[in-house]
Amino acid sequence: MTLDLQRLLRNTLGNSITAVPCTIDLEELFAGNELLDIEFDLHEHLATRHQIADIWGVEDVQSVRPDLNDDQAWEVLQRCLRMHDCNDGFNWLFIETVAESLYPETPRLDTTGSEEA
Repeated sequence: MTLDLQRLLRNTLGNSITAVPCTIDLEELFAGNELLDIEFDLHEHLATRHQIADIWGVEDVQSVRPDLNDDQAWEVLQRCLRMHDCNDGFNWLFIETVAESLYPETPRLDTTGSEEA
């Protein structure tokens, strides 16, 4: 995401003060400043550029591998990002395959002591 701070400040303050040498205390600037409460709609932004994005999160990984914690699921997503092929896509099977390669599932034993399928 790119934040056009100059445009944001001009929209808020107007054009009357645009080139004044100054020192800014960032702690003070960011403390309780409404300028930083910016809502950003990624899909709306991309639409203006005729682009789309499909977003995957750790919750998606955990829906196919509930045994993984947030950090492990994040690692799976990062590996998926590096490995995915545009011809095959980024999908549930791909996530499951990458998760299995990083964190092989151990077979669970049923109540009789034999492995479950």
